[in-house]
Amino acid sequence: MLVCLSVWGVVEPTRAGGEAELLKNGGFEEIGGDGAPADWQVVKKGQPKVEAVGAARSGNKAMLLEGFRTADAPSGYPTSQEADLIQVIPVTPNSNYRLSLWYKAENLSDQFKVFVFDKVFYLEHANAWSNWTETINTGANTEMKVTLKLFQRTGKFWLDDVALVALPEAGAEPHVQLLNGRRTYSRGEEVTFRLLLADVPSAPAETRLAVDLSGAAPMEWKDARNGEVAYKVATAALRSGPYLLNLRLWVDEREKVRRYEPVHLAAAPNRQRLEVSCEFVSANRGRDLAEVGFTMLSMFSVRRPIDQGVGTNEVCAIADEAAKYGWDLGLCFEVHNNRDVVSDPHPETRVVGADGKPDASHICPNEPFYQDYCRRVADSFKLVTDYPAVRHVQINSEVQVPICHSPACRARLKDATGLDAVPGFADYFEAPIESIPKDGIVPDDDPRYRFLYYWWKKGQGDVQVNELIAKRLKEVKPDMLTWHDPYRMATMYDLNTGLDCISTWTYTWPDPKKLLYGETMNRAGWAANQQVMHTVSLLWKAGWVAPANEGMFAAAPDIAREALWIALSRRPDILGIYSWTLLLPPSPGLKPGYDRYNPQLREEVKAFLTSVVKPFGPTIKKMRVCPRQVALLDSVTSRLYHTAAREGWWGYQVYDLFPLLAQAHVPADVIFEDSIMRGELDNYDTLILYQCEALPRSVYDRIAAFAARGGRVFCDALTRAPVPGARRFAVDAVEGQRVAETAADTTEGEVTQSVPATEDAAARGVVQLRQTMFAADAFFVDCDSPDVLFNVLEGGKTKCIFVINDRRRASGMYQNVRDVGVPLDVVVRIAKGDHVVYDLTAGQRLEPTKSDDQYLHFALSLPPAGGRLLALYPSAVQNLEIAVMPAECTQGEPVRIALRCLDATGTAIAGSLPLRLEIRDAAGRPCDGSDYYAADKGALELPFTPATNDAAGAWTITARELASGVTATAQFGVRQLQSDAPDAHGAPAGPAK
Repeated sequence: MLVCLSVWGVVEPTRAGGEAELLKNGGFEEIGGDGAPADWQVVKKGQPKVEAVGAARSGNKAMLLEGFRTADAPSGYPTSQEADLIQVIPVTPNSNYRLSLWYKAENLSDQFKVFVFDKVFYLEHANAWSNWTETINTGANTEMKVTLKLFQRTGKFWLDDVALVALPEAGAEPHVQLLNGRRTYSRGEEVTFRLLLADVPSAPAETRLAVDLSGAAPMEWKDARNGEVAYKVATAALRSGPYLLNLRLWVDEREKVRRYEPVHLAAAPNRQRLEVSCEFVSANRGRDLAEVGFTMLSMFSVRRPIDQGVGTNEVCAIADEAAKYGWDLGLCFEVHNNRDVVSDPHPETRVVGADGKPDASHICPNEPFYQDYCRRVADSFKLVTDYPAVRHVQINSEVQVPICHSPACRARLKDATGLDAVPGFADYFEAPIESIPKDGIVPDDDPRYRFLYYWWKKGQGDVQVNELIAKRLKEVKPDMLTWHDPYRMATMYDLNTGLDCISTWTYTWPDPKKLLYGETMNRAGWAANQQVMHTVSLLWKAGWVAPANEGMFAAAPDIAREALWIALSRRPDILGIYSWTLLLPPSPGLKPGYDRYNPQLREEVKAFLTSVVKPFGPTIKKMRVCPRQVALLDSVTSRLYHTAAREGWWGYQVYDLFPLLAQAHVPADVIFEDSIMRGELDNYDTLILYQCEALPRSVYDRIAAFAARGGRVFCDALTRAPVPGARRFAVDAVEGQRVAETAADTTEGEVTQSVPATEDAAARGVVQLRQTMFAADAFFVDCDSPDVLFNVLEGGKTKCIFVINDRRRASGMYQNVRDVGVPLDVVVRIAKGDHVVYDLTAGQRLEPTKSDDQYLHFALSLPPAGGRLLALYPSAVQNLEIAVMPAECTQGEPVRIALRCLDATGTAIAGSLPLRLEIRDAAGRPCDGSDYYAADKGALELPFTPATNDAAGAWTITARELASGVTATAQFGVRQLQSDAPDAHGAPAGPAK
């Protein structure tokens, strides 16, 4: 609900001295025959509820305004309904007035907003009656129009005791103003509330200022005079939640100011959690998406330097709300192809084509003016970085910079490579077919090969600009997470220098196994110690899976669920979900096709995030992918020199084969030519060359040396280079291609049935892989079904095995996409060893149905398009040990909570284990720190401070190890803080005297 108070003239808070009340019927006690409050004009749009009710703050009545969800709501709003309560009051020009009201709310869809002339004030949500007060000067106005407005929001909002009084001669009345822009603070911050006192009489008048937070942390200043006062609060000693900052000022024992400012202390987010990201979120949908399970929201696009103003105020207001609910708020840095830069006054920023003409639609990132512009935009972020929730910046890299032939770029090329000009290409980075070496070996001094590496790593300029932006942002805020999306780059190292994280959204059509592309992301990110975000796109476009005239629509819920399982199984640092609008009910005005909203999709995503990511995410983050012995080379040089078609973006060419390796249960890493040049081939015993039509001489020599010392090399028919001892293979790696081609070529009518053909090809490919390449190999985890996907993570001596059900059937009008999951019973074989097996998703120990010389056999029932998460521990969990140090403390004193997961011998289990921790005070209320965690080496230690306004007495800690279900409870004592003990500010605790 949005409540707007538009004011013509002036408005002021109620005084304690009994000034004349100017608003009529501000308590809504007088109701007309039509149900409207007397003296108020009621204006409604639609059918919102505006009625007098008995739940009053004072008197017998209060006014209730309620909005309901409507189908005709504008884009971004839940309802089209509006309701105004209006009253016009004569006022004196250039005078001060005080407007105050009391309000409470229930199930609001947004904050209250108070508009006063050109200012916007945000009223915090309050479940109990709360006061809002503001002082405004009338300027030249002779009348004031007060409008209380419910604007396109759902929920209930109660109003009572609306009052307007004239203050004495302007400037003569003492007042206290809160200068802080923020209203939400993280518990644990040392907060300084800056208070400005004005028009306070000088001596000999006796003055006294008293401040507290809903009765807690009281402070008092005697002889308070004009100027700024700092009210400092050690928030670690206070319970998280909403507070009223109470400001009271007395002059000669007469109360002159009583003012309330709502503030919020937010629990610090659990930094063990696995963040779930969402891009380009509308500012008013944050809470909707947080309810689904998102924790990391990118909301605002920045294309030019941020200025103080309404836009900045909106960012700050959302940042306050984000901190309150524990979200990480992000801004999107979008200066590529910005028309503020690409304009006639700065033609030097444009890419120059081979014909010498500037490209009006592309910027050359190498140009100094453009780089300086990026610095200025990054520097301006300091206006919002005081807000702790602003924690990340996305650099939009959805741009393909053409090759620039400007004199400056040619000079840079000459300096770096010795080349006088850009070598000739048949197409963008495609060499003429006749230039492909017959033996597939490209000399290291080949001009096209040298240009290819120069361009991606330095020449195009994006790498350097992204590094420049990231460095500048770190100077503005050192803990800012910088990342870019999409990652549509050549498969090389050193293309993300300076960034903390890389990401790309990946479509799920027609097969969720496309999310296995995360393996390429992992290779690029982990090689530079960068975080990796795997992002699942929920958007499907017609022409892919349906006739092209069908528009756009949401991915099938089962496809989305399996895609999320696959993305999580690749061990991301952050899990992303793209196309958030498909998770919310549609609104008119969206592009055609988005009305294909499927409420089941929202529920599936929410269930996955709350039941899998939230409890097990911290443990997954602690783990790493188990070392693999098979490497699949993605040859970037073969993207330059090739005869076979290359579909999709750079880095996708191996993903016809990689899904078949996954279905054959062959654990494999995707590696780059740079990987081989860094000696990483030594980590493997098998190398697969797929579509490697051309290899640089230096890379080929290292592959030949690998084969000579006993490494296995498999290559397909396209591999030209004569690797000694290499074995040829051929598989039908075509799943997805025929479906995509069939749908894309169909504009009307039915789509040709192609699912059986692709299913048969995939099945043949899996059999061929195992029989011709890996018949004698025994892998750590295996089964007989090609419809099961595995991935194994390890943390210390514990392991985590993802078991994902890929069996699906076709449904829907066109029957060309296997979009409905099918349950699957399967026997999973796990290599014998010193480990106990648990089903994390069920919270129970598994017993093998049988064993053989190599494996333990486990019978599993897999849900449709879903998965199971197995945990392998070196020994069974027998007990949880909980210790609090010290065992007894006083409110406001820090303690440390230590947990250990023990086996039957009393030894901590050496690995990563998932835990649920719950802390309750003596009144049984849950406290900060109650959340999901991962034990490291079987142990977890947390700092904790019982608040001074928590209940004293016997506190309870309950811990549960999620794999075994073993639970333990412990108590510790919290003593009452004595009223004469100094509080966090050095002033006596208790009410101000």
